[in-house]
Amino acid sequence: MKKILGIFIKEFRFICQSICFLLLLIVSVLWIHTDVAHAHRPHDDVYHVELSPTYSQDQTLFITVRGNLLKSTDGGESWQRAWKGLNNRANLFAVSVFPENPKTLFVSSLGNGIYKSQNQGVSWTQVNQGLDNLSIDLLSISPQSPDIVLAAGEEKGLYKTKDGGENWYSVINSDAKITALGFSPAQTNQVFVGDTQGIVYLSQDAGETWKQMSTLAESGSITALAFSPNFATDNTVWIGTEKEGIFKTEDSGASFSNVNQGLSDPSIRDITIVSNGEKDITLWAATWDDGVFYSQDGGTVWQKSSKGLTKSPQADERQFSKPHFNDLEFSNTFSQDKTVFLAGFNGIFKSNDGGKVWQELDALSARLIVGLAISPDYANDSTIAVVNYVGEAYISQDQGVTWQPMKKGLEIPRFTQSFEEPLDDPRRYFDIGFSSNYKSDNTLFLGLLRDYFVKSTDQGNHWEIVNLKRVPGKFVRGTIIAVSPNFAVDQTLYLSTNQGTIYQSTDAGSSFSILQNLDYRVTAFVISPNFASDKTLYASGFDGVFKSVDAGKTWQKTTNNIDSMEKSWLELAISPNYAVDKTLIAGTNQGLFKTQDGGKTWIKFAGTTYGEDGYIEAVALSPNYANDQTFMITVRGKGTFQTVNDGETFTQIDDKLYLARVDNVPSASVPIKFSPAYAVDQTIYGFGSVAAKVFKSTDAGNTWETMAIPSQDYGYNPFTFLSLALYVHSTNLLKIIVAGVIAVITYFLTGKLGLEKKLPLSKLQIKAVSSFLVFVVCLLLIKILL
Repeated sequence: MKKILGIFIKEFRFICQSICFLLLLIVSVLWIHTDVAHAHRPHDDVYHVELSPTYSQDQTLFITVRGNLLKSTDGGESWQRAWKGLNNRANLFAVSVFPENPKTLFVSSLGNGIYKSQNQGVSWTQVNQGLDNLSIDLLSISPQSPDIVLAAGEEKGLYKTKDGGENWYSVINSDAKITALGFSPAQTNQVFVGDTQGIVYLSQDAGETWKQMSTLAESGSITALAFSPNFATDNTVWIGTEKEGIFKTEDSGASFSNVNQGLSDPSIRDITIVSNGEKDITLWAATWDDGVFYSQDGGTVWQKSSKGLTKSPQADERQFSKPHFNDLEFSNTFSQDKTVFLAGFNGIFKSNDGGKVWQELDALSARLIVGLAISPDYANDSTIAVVNYVGEAYISQDQGVTWQPMKKGLEIPRFTQSFEEPLDDPRRYFDIGFSSNYKSDNTLFLGLLRDYFVKSTDQGNHWEIVNLKRVPGKFVRGTIIAVSPNFAVDQTLYLSTNQGTIYQSTDAGSSFSILQNLDYRVTAFVISPNFASDKTLYASGFDGVFKSVDAGKTWQKTTNNIDSMEKSWLELAISPNYAVDKTLIAGTNQGLFKTQDGGKTWIKFAGTTYGEDGYIEAVALSPNYANDQTFMITVRGKGTFQTVNDGETFTQIDDKLYLARVDNVPSASVPIKFSPAYAVDQTIYGFGSVAAKVFKSTDAGNTWETMAIPSQDYGYNPFTFLSLALYVHSTNLLKIIVAGVIAVITYFLTGKLGLEKKLPLSKLQIKAVSSFLVFVVCLLLIKILL
C-alpha cells in the first residue's frame, strides 16, 4: 500500500508540474508583445505659429493647423477657433502679426485670398482687392508700418499693399515661386526675398522695385531669411536653403558663405534671431527632419536642441511628403521666460527652458467632439452619446451632467488583433446613432472613418465590431449611418461612405451587403420618416442630391434644375412630416435650398442676415417642424442662425457660439441636434469646439451652457488585459492546448510500453521525456502545417 501511494504521489506531482509548466508556457506566449499600445493620433500638421508681440503679458499665440486658425490666450494650454469673418473654402495657411501692435493680423488662404483682423483675431475681413491670385502661402508685415504687407502666391507672384490690404498690386511677376521673404528690422526700406531657383532678390524701397542678387547654385529653394538686428551697420543676413543648409552674407547679398558646421540636416525650414544686446546674438534654425539647432557665433558652429520633439512616419509617406518641423517663434521676453514654440507635422511644440527640452501641446485635440446623438426616448431616459476625434465614446443618462466612457469591445487590439502599436489609431469615429427602437433594444451604432462599423445592444456597455467589405478599387472611408424608423420590425439600417458605397443590413447591423456603388462622393445621407411605406432615401454630395424610392437599389439625381457648376451639396435635412410636406432642406457651399415636392424642384432661400450665398456647414430641423416651422443653420464665417418661420427670416444665436464641424477633421454627424421632445423641453445640443465640449440650450436656443466632458481612464484593467490577450493569441493558445493534450496522452501511453526495462531511465523519467518531446514536436508540426 505504501509503495502504491508513493507511485501515486509521484504521478500526481508530475501532472501538477506539467500543468504548471503548460500554464507558464501559455502565459509566456500571451505575454509576448502585450504592452498596451499608445497609438499616435492623426497628425495635426501645424503650418505656422505666430506669437503676440506682447506675449509675456497676454500669453497669446495663433497657429494654422489642418487649414484652421486657432488662438490661445494661455500660452498654448487651450485653444479656440477663430471663425468670425473667415468664410474661406480653402485652407488657411500663413499668419502674420504686426510687431508693434498685437491687434493687427493678416492670415492667408490657399484659394480665398487674404483676411485681416484689427482686434487681435476676434473677427476678420477679406481684403483681396487687386489680387489676381487668391492662393497665398506667405505673408509678412513690415515692422515699420501695419499698412505695408507683402504676400507671395502659392505658385508664383509677389504682391504688395501699402494701405493695410485695401488694395494689392503685383511687384514681382516671375514664373518662379517666391518661397521666403523678410523685412529688415531696422528702420530702413530693405527687403529680401528668395525663390525656388535659389535666387535672392533685394528691394531698397519696401518692395516696390527689385534687384537680383546672388544665386545659390544647387541649393534648391530659398526657405528662410533672417536679418541681423544690427543690419543697418553690419549688412548681415542669413539665408536658409532647401538642400545646402545656411548661407551668410555680410554685404547685403552681394556674396554668400556657407555656415553649416554641426548642422546635421541641410534642409532648413526657418531661421530666427534672438538678440539680448548688440553683441549677444543667438541664431536658431528649424530643419525638415532633425528639429532645432542654435548657434552663438553667427552660424560658424551649430548645436542641436531637439530633446522631446516627436516625429510621425506619416510625414514621410508619399501622400503627405511634409516637413516634420516648420516655424520657430520666440517670446518677446525670451531672455527672461525662455519660451519658444515650434510648428510641426505632429503638432505644436513648446519649450520653457530656452529650447533645451520640448513638450508637445494639444492643438487639434484628439478629444474634440465629432459626433453627437440623442436617444429617441430622451423625454424619459435623458440619454445622449458622443464620440470624439480619436478613441473615445461617452454616454450620459442625465442630460449631459455626468458622462461614462463606452469602451468594452472598443480596445485597439480588438480592431487590429495585435498588441503591436499601430501607425494610426483605428478608432477614428465618424458618426454615431441610436436605434429608433432604443427604448426596447438598447442599441447604439458607431460609424468609423475606415473599414469598420460598431454596434452595442446594451446601452454602450459592450461593443461588437463588424468589418465592412470593400468595393474593388475603393476604400471604406467615412461611414454615415441611417437607421430605419421601423427598425423594431425591419431590423434595417444603411451605411453610406464618402466614397459613395451604399451598404444595407437587415439583421440589425450584424452583417452588411453592398447595395449600390454610386459614382460620387456622399457628404450627407438621410432616410424618410415614412420609410416603411415609401422606401425613400436621399444622398447628397459634390454632384448634387440623389434619391432612391426602392430602398436604395436604384438612384436618380434630383437637382438637375439647379445650376450645379462648382456647387457642392454638403448638408441635408428631411422634414419629420415628409409623408405630407415632401420637404427637404439642403445646405451648399453657395447657399441654402429647399424642396417641397420630394426633390422635383428646388428653390434658394433669400436672406441677407446669414448671407444667402454663404457656405452652409450645418442644417437641422425641429422635430415639431410641421407646427413650429423651426430649423437652424450654421454659415461659415458668420455663425449659427435660427428661423421660426420656415426661413422667411433668420436670427443669429449666441454670437460667440459656432456649431460646426472642425474643418479637415473627418465627421459626418450633424453638429446641431434637437431633442425628440423639443415641442415640450425646448432642448438643443451641439458641438463645434476644438476641445471635449458639448453645448446645450433648454430655452430654444436663446441661452447656452457649456458641458466639458472630463477625461476618463481608458487603460486596461487586469481582467480586460487578460481577455484581450486571450483574444489576440487565441490561435496560439489553441495550438498549445492541442499539443498539450497529445503530450498528456503520450505520457500515459508511454508508461504502458515497459521501456524502463530496456533504457537506463526510470519509468517516470521516460514518461516525462517522451511527453515533453512529443509536445515540442507537435508544436513545430502545427506551426509548419498551419
